[in-house]
Amino acid sequence: MSDHLKKFDFSGFQPAFDDADQLGTQGEAGRPQGPGHVKAFELIDYWVGKASGKLWPFLDKEKVRLGLMARVVNPDLINQNATNMCGVATFVRELAHDDPVQYALLGALLYEGGWGNLGRRAMTRIEPGSGTRMDKVPVNSAGEEMNHADWLVLASIRDHFNAFGYRNDVFESMRGMTVDSMPQFFRAAGYDQLTYDYSGTSTKGIDNMERASDLFRRDYAVAIIVHSSILDGGTRVLPTANHWIGLRSPIFVNRVWKPGEAGVRIEKVWTWAKEQSIPESGDGFVSLQHFVNHYYGYVAGRAHVNGR
Repeated sequence: MSDHLKKFDFSGFQPAFDDADQLGTQGEAGRPQGPGHVKAFELIDYWVGKASGKLWPFLDKEKVRLGLMARVVNPDLINQNATNMCGVATFVRELAHDDPVQYALLGALLYEGGWGNLGRRAMTRIEPGSGTRMDKVPVNSAGEEMNHADWLVLASIRDHFNAFGYRNDVFESMRGMTVDSMPQFFRAAGYDQLTYDYSGTSTKGIDNMERASDLFRRDYAVAIIVHSSILDGGTRVLPTANHWIGLRSPIFVNRVWKPGEAGVRIEKVWTWAKEQSIPESGDGFVSLQHFVNHYYGYVAGRAHVNGR
């Protein structure tokens, strides 16, 4: 481990750090991860370290500290777990990738003082309600607890932008799904090169899909909204969107896939704390019409970090 990282206590931390020079190289080709990892660690250590923990009685201080640090190194770890906060999770994954210092400071201040800021020049105060702070950390059907850092950050952001206070109860699926707020997340965080065209109820066409792919090639953070059955071939009940995912590679259209039929393939999308491809099998294509029938548009923004 390099000397300037030795001051941090990484006991129990996975993955371990072997070389500070490896930090900042996690990003996809053409869109490098934002700078400032050591500064992010310093902010987390200072603000979480001085926190009493009384504002978040069900969060473990060390789990928060290590969880935030782990996500600075690898934003793909961010996981909505048992909640319906796919939109918030997709946004926060992009934020932690593009601006790890902003992500780290937001999480650390939320834990220490119960509020933090999104933004670099203009600030948006993020302050969760007492119901969120006093709520237990969600557990999924397998009995696995949501990461404490993820609950802290995701629930706080959702609380601020939601018309109703966030609670992990039987109505969570209706309150947690983010549609109208998605551009607000990116704008508040300083993605001032922001463009979007999406709907929660009406599919978007091929031109929209190709714009999203082009924006990704131009180094924009791109979130697309789909029906989740396009990811796993699951049963579809309602003809509406229900899931945000992060685009991690361009959308490839094979116009001679079959006689008279085009195919679509996406090498990498981010969802549920992992990368996968569409189709899920990892090879081949899905028909263009099938994909478009599950595709509802995009939100894209470019962050001004390190000259980008």
